[in-house]
Amino acid sequence: MDKNIHSDNYNFQSLKSFNLSSNWDVPFIGFLVYAIVYISGYYLSLHFLNIAGAFLFLFILLLGNFERMFSIKLDITILTAIFILIISSVSTVINAENIAFRHLAKHYLIFIIYIFIFSYNFIPLYETKKRNYFIAVISIILFLSLISETTFETEEEIRLSGIFTNPNNLSLMSLVLLYFINEKKDSTYVKAALNLFVIFFLVIASTAGAIIAYITATIFKYRAGIPHKKYFLIGLLLIVVMSFLLLPAVEILPAKKIINHYMAIKDYLSEGLLYQGEVNYYKITSQYGFSSGVWRLEQWKKTIYLIKDSDLLRLLFGYGIGSSNLLIGNLPHNEYLRVLLEQGIVGFVSILFFFITIYRRIDHSYRYLMLMFAIFSFSENNIDNFMFMSLFIMFMATSQTIKIKEGLKPCAIR
Repeated sequence: MDKNIHSDNYNFQSLKSFNLSSNWDVPFIGFLVYAIVYISGYYLSLHFLNIAGAFLFLFILLLGNFERMFSIKLDITILTAIFILIISSVSTVINAENIAFRHLAKHYLIFIIYIFIFSYNFIPLYETKKRNYFIAVISIILFLSLISETTFETEEEIRLSGIFTNPNNLSLMSLVLLYFINEKKDSTYVKAALNLFVIFFLVIASTAGAIIAYITATIFKYRAGIPHKKYFLIGLLLIVVMSFLLLPAVEILPAKKIINHYMAIKDYLSEGLLYQGEVNYYKITSQYGFSSGVWRLEQWKKTIYLIKDSDLLRLLFGYGIGSSNLLIGNLPHNEYLRVLLEQGIVGFVSILFFFITIYRRIDHSYRYLMLMFAIFSFSENNIDNFMFMSLFIMFMATSQTIKIKEGLKPCAIR
């Protein structure tokens, strides 16, 4: 910060005001090592290597920044992240029998990485010269998924999951490429190429939640210009009308999948099954095929009733990170309900405040990416995916514009 500035006025300034570092070597090496360990774990069927790689990522990040390892900024998001870690610890202590180390470790590591990346003053992820290296690693991961024979199969469909647990995680990982687009400097061709790459994987993974999130967030991004483009609105209206007229003839998997989800969920809700006994899967699958949408509603119902019947302590602090698997047999596939169940009202409000604060700070050109994450989180447990979250958290930590008082440097704990 320029020491000659004496104004008492407040301005919104980029984190560049704090002498940002453009040296992304250490974070990249950390992510590269993690990716290699993760891929090795997949091919060797040693799934614990995912967590081992995550710890290696943090270790490399801290070791490479040894001189400033404990220079932690006193920022509202940092304090919130620390509070979230404390609440998670409280939840773990009062629910020792529900401890799920794998989920707990990922949860801790994500917020710890945010604290250090934010404090180390890196330039935004999309401005680093290392972004092409990141894109190359992610592209290799997606390519390995493309040539992998691992699929998610039902009687009605075969979807690619690649080297990930399911197709949803593959879709989530493809969205990461959008974090490396420099909205102000990249050409239209670069932006289009990365978006087409993302769309390709969204289609072959056929994840309805990801497709809806991508389309909605993209419309949000260009919303300012849409009202003035009458031909766009007319075209969009025609597409909607034709889609409903041609519903029986739709055979493109993503579209067919979304339509079947809609019809199955509509029947599920219209019969009052949300408030009565177990769902009649046979009836629904015989008419619409397997519907993960209906399956999710059942998971959500179990989660809601469990939260509703909780005692005051667990209502406030939850049942512990990762307890969903034990309590309802699987993750709820709704990040909002999962956080509410596992971390209680206090944890839920803290995490919501954390993300909303960052959203308000991020440049308007990139807010659509956080909206995309928020929408997809209604149907997937995104925070539990460390590979995705490690990059998303670095994107958020380095893309903020914060309100500072001119002439003052940010406080730090040394």
